Amino acid sequence: MNEIYKADPGSQSLYLIWADWEPRKKAAPCAADEQEYDGHCFIIAPEVDEAIRTWSEQGLITLAFVYGTPAWARSIRPCEAGIYCVPDDAADYGRFGGMLARRYNGLNGNGRIADFVLGREVGNYRSFDIGCGPGSTACDKTEWINLIVANYNAGYDAIFAEQSTARIMTSIDNKFGETLENAADGQLCGKSVLLGLGNNAGGRLWRASINAYNKPEALRFDYLDYPYVTMGNVGILVGWLIQQFPNEPQVRDVQLAEQGLPGRPNFEDTSASSLCFGFRNALGTPGIDNYIYYHMLDQPGEIDKFGLFREDGTPKGLWGIWANSSRPNWSPGLLSHSCGFQNLPYLEMNLGRGNSGSYIASSRKLPSSYLGDGRFFLHHSEQPNSIMLYECSTAAGSRLMADPSCNNELPYGPVGWIYTSQVLPSTVPLYSCYNQVSGAYFPSFASDCRGQPNVQVLGLLGYVFRNLPSP
Repeated sequence: MNEIYKADPGSQSLYLIWADWEPRKKAAPCAADEQEYDGHCFIIAPEVDEAIRTWSEQGLITLAFVYGTPAWARSIRPCEAGIYCVPDDAADYGRFGGMLARRYNGLNGNGRIADFVLGREVGNYRSFDIGCGPGSTACDKTEWINLIVANYNAGYDAIFAEQSTARIMTSIDNKFGETLENAADGQLCGKSVLLGLGNNAGGRLWRASINAYNKPEALRFDYLDYPYVTMGNVGILVGWLIQQFPNEPQVRDVQLAEQGLPGRPNFEDTSASSLCFGFRNALGTPGIDNYIYYHMLDQPGEIDKFGLFREDGTPKGLWGIWANSSRPNWSPGLLSHSCGFQNLPYLEMNLGRGNSGSYIASSRKLPSSYLGDGRFFLHHSEQPNSIMLYECSTAAGSRLMADPSCNNELPYGPVGWIYTSQVLPSTVPLYSCYNQVSGAYFPSFASDCRGQPNVQVLGLLGYVFRNLPSP
């Protein structure tokens, strides 16, 4: 654990399964090794107490996945998924969340759970089974969303009553776009889950987390992974939430609560470089404030071998990247510090040109088919006299805009804060340019967009750093 603490990880995740805590419905009075809450008795695991308490003593955050329906609470639907069956009564599930929030509120000597993820990938029937899907009856999308909402709202209300500052999230998988949805056969896309929850949250400060694994069978993630949202294009989730819910600022706070990379023996080098790019893309997306890697040690029978360590306890290259990435006493010579951390508190923007004359300007890793055509730097966090800049999709790549609506096109996400005036002499103006023949947009330092033929100057975007400012 000392090596983990030295890496200054920030947070840990724990999977707290309701069925372990309340395997049978027992009313108070409770035994000495049980926690009473709302007239119910919950079994306390000493190792969980210890994990949360010691983590909190280090000043670090614990995130809890709250799920796992016990047998007594799942009887009215023909469900065969065990703990992944939806509970009969959302209030019972909410009570479990409320108990955790009270016991681990940071005031009782047990440490604190500050972040709660309600359920696991609730748009997939394997993780949120409402009694339908392949081999059974067709799923009803409306019923499914209503059950997601009911359980989230019950959990939220119970947790919020105990910890009003807790961040309480739903969980989606990487199947984000509409073309990946097959509700009748057991898959809701992320957009449907979030629209359904957001439109029925009733004023609650709801939030989202995502398990942004690679596309099926893919060893690497990519900028062009949509309709999947992976670590290659994770900005899409943040940008889409801002676009769809402009008056709910809390949705801009997104957590990557469970991320893993295929680390089988022949692909360990690939997974290490992918983790570096994943850090860069997470850092390149203001709004993402937590990236939890899953998991520490390869598990027996696990095909993709996601662990930072092999089964025999020896470290992979992944461990070196992960462990050194955010150490406060880092050395510039460490490989991990080419993963975006070396630029903080700034973000590096890269302009890439495709073979067809298309352009992409992004704070995230460009597609391999795009050649570098310039770079500049923005602030990661808000500054006086600055506005957020967004990357928006176009038919010929992407463009930068100050409008988060992206003209109702697919948003690729926020890219950083740009000055609205030249508040520092080290900043330079950046202009938006449009090629009327190719349909491509691109940024330029030149007020005439380099004098290129058929190119229109759309206006001043703001002021940026041409080079990385010195510390």
